Amino acid sequence: MPSIPETKRKIRNTRGFTLIELLVVIAIIAILASLLLPALAKAKFRAKVINCTSNYHQWGLMTGMYAGDFHDTLPGTTLRPTGGGQNPWDVSLGYIPACASYGLTVPMWFCPVRQAETDAQTTAARAFLGHDLNTISDLTNYLGSYFGGFVVMNHSIWVQQKFNAFQSFLNAPQPNTDPATWGWLAKTSDPASAHVPYISDGCFSGYGTPATTNVDDINLTGANNTPAIIKAKKTSGHAMGGSLQSVDSAYVDGHVASRKKIQLKCVYLNGANGGWFY
Repeated sequence: MPSIPETKRKIRNTRGFTLIELLVVIAIIAILASLLLPALAKAKFRAKVINCTSNYHQWGLMTGMYAGDFHDTLPGTTLRPTGGGQNPWDVSLGYIPACASYGLTVPMWFCPVRQAETDAQTTAARAFLGHDLNTISDLTNYLGSYFGGFVVMNHSIWVQQKFNAFQSFLNAPQPNTDPATWGWLAKTSDPASAHVPYISDGCFSGYGTPATTNVDDINLTGANNTPAIIKAKKTSGHAMGGSLQSVDSAYVDGHVASRKKIQLKCVYLNGANGGWFY
């Protein structure tokens, strides 16, 4: 039978943590979490940006395949919308099926970084269609339902859409920008194709913020987010923590460029409606 001192020693050796020790452990865990969570958030954000870049590589390849079948004409140049606000996100109802036939799936029409925008539109599409957004036909019907007669994209398309020989769908670009020097795109053989992207992340001022050329007026909150137009909710670029980080642009040769906020320029100011950036 163990002696009394041995019993006391065993009791002391098997006691639990004191309250102070537990609080110290919890404090250490909280400090480590505060250090790790921002790093994890940045890693998650970066992964979504990489997904966007991958999608845009496919968009760039699509333009080349389409132009090869249509005498070097880029998609969107001959598919002028009926109506529209002369913004780079306005395209014809035929634009989506024409491009999608070259390998663009439904998710590629949404930016993986702008998750709040995608979630709002997915919910609105389900309410409008009566089922999930599954097919290219669903996508056309939903995006065309905002105003009727044309589609309001989640991306900006930088092509020259002619009303006639003298009037372009996009008006004059902003001075001291690439489109002002090279013009809007029409063909892959245009000199502009090396300088002006075919497509970029939707990034705009106006529609709830001042419609200016100032990057600080870029709309991150969401435009067209009302029940009257089925909660379109359009937001800008790649934002993290409420701050704009970057905008991706894809060119007709298939390469993708990313610009940080400090590098962005307003290339097109559509009157009092909005300024458009990449």
